[in-house]
Amino acid sequence: MPVDENLAEDFLEEEFAESFLDACHEGELQKVENAIASGRLTAGNLEEGLSLATARAGVKVYTDIVTVILNSGALITEDVVDSLPGETEQQPSVVRQFLDHGMDPNAKMSDGEPLLRFLDCVCARELLIRGADPNVTGPSQQTPLRRTMISGKIDKAELLLEYGAKLESDFLFITAAPRRTYGLLMTKFLLDRGADPNVTSQEWGTPLHLAVYAKNPNIVKLLLDAGADPTARSVGTKYLGHSPLEIAQHPLHQQTDVTRTILDFLRFQRTWKPAL
Repeated sequence: MPVDENLAEDFLEEEFAESFLDACHEGELQKVENAIASGRLTAGNLEEGLSLATARAGVKVYTDIVTVILNSGALITEDVVDSLPGETEQQPSVVRQFLDHGMDPNAKMSDGEPLLRFLDCVCARELLIRGADPNVTGPSQQTPLRRTMISGKIDKAELLLEYGAKLESDFLFITAAPRRTYGLLMTKFLLDRGADPNVTSQEWGTPLHLAVYAKNPNIVKLLLDAGADPTARSVGTKYLGHSPLEIAQHPLHQQTDVTRTILDFLRFQRTWKPAL
């Protein structure tokens, strides 16, 4: 075949593949089915189309496209798995389809992080039902439960605990840190489930030291009510040897209404006794 004819044929095939990918992106089920039936698509075309449809599978027509492409034999690669959390709330039925077509419940994203970390509660349940490890980690060494301490997804945290996730001793240092949107919510969640308010860290001493530093009176009050010791001396590198009260009185802490509220809480409970 002459070179010009080869180029023309290659162009037509590329154009055909682009039309297929556009159909996957726009939710045009019939065009997707016709393209697959033609037998002209490569494995790479199917993989890319599956990624596009999966990312939008919160809408039913895309769910149908995912079904068609998976049934055509498309491979579930890490790049495809990256799309599974979805641009909008993913459908658990899509996760089930991936599992039914051979995806490992402990599947990793292309960056090595576990898929379980990035799915919402109903989709995460599908993985856990099939045997996913609730304590699985990737390069970041962050478990799915640790991620919920920042995201504030209590329903997912409860689900993970139900399936055996470990409540790590340092979680209170995550929730008591400055600028945590869901810090109060998740601190209460942890304390209600028996987290030790007097746990220590090499950096901050106790969670109470950190909450005082973060100027979060609500978390300070929660910790004190749960039995945190207001007289404890920090064994961490931050404010070594100082008590929470001394941190609140530190010259670097501007005396505001928030600081004064924290001081009131600490002074009221200086005669600390261990919680029963």
